[in-house]
Amino acid sequence: MNNRNRTVLASLTGLALVGVATAHAAPLNQAIVASAAQVSVGAGVLGQDYEEKDDRNLVPTGYLNKEEGKIPALEFDIGLVSETGWYSELHFTYASGETDYDGYLQYSPTTFSPYETDTDNSIYEFRGNFGHLFGLTNNIALAPKVELGHLRWDRTITGSYGSSAEYTYTRYGAGLEVLFAATDRLVFSVEGMYGRQSGEVASDVVNEDIGTTAYTRFSAGVDYALTDRWHIGAKISRASFDSKESDVSPSGFLEPASETTHTRMMARVGFSF
Repeated sequence: MNNRNRTVLASLTGLALVGVATAHAAPLNQAIVASAAQVSVGAGVLGQDYEEKDDRNLVPTGYLNKEEGKIPALEFDIGLVSETGWYSELHFTYASGETDYDGYLQYSPTTFSPYETDTDNSIYEFRGNFGHLFGLTNNIALAPKVELGHLRWDRTITGSYGSSAEYTYTRYGAGLEVLFAATDRLVFSVEGMYGRQSGEVASDVVNEDIGTTAYTRFSAGVDYALTDRWHIGAKISRASFDSKESDVSPSGFLEPASETTHTRMMARVGFSF
């Protein structure tokens, strides 16, 4: 774990301890509870920013390829809050669409040729959170939480020389959400999450582990109660993670190390209960 990740984890842990220490300082604001205890559906875009690193200095650009673009996305959430403040949430995102591919064709382990095309993407993410809401003041609450999740990316590089691969990641982490009720209907939130993930890739030429690495996610959202039950809201989030270079497969190829950033911008409608 590098110093930056240690700092993130220490900050989240410290904030969570503050929440525990102030658990009895104030009752939970009911607007905050209503914003968390919902079934909601959302739509928007997922910005995909993916880069394969050239750690072996095989090409002149310093990277083996970049894949960038915005993909239409849908999401589904269900959140529950108990009378004592225990909190759980299930989240699912599906995104599908094309991004730009700027990279190289690889004819052999050391032979490359520049290539530009599109990438067809299907991204599935499922995660479950469990934590506790603590009233800090009459209109501010803290929610330290733990997370388990799974991410799958189906990737097809199009064109006559294209290829397909499936990437899967299993994740666990911990984080903190801060919620602020500006009025009895309007709630703002910010969240930070840090965790670890284990990845695998399966393709025509490589079927290997791609390491255990860190992931981070930061988000900001707003929720507005149209009525006592119906809500609208929006959220922007940014998740970042790396993958390590795989071992060399029996075919002589390997999966290079990579960096990925997902930026989601979503609007939603929800029903609280």
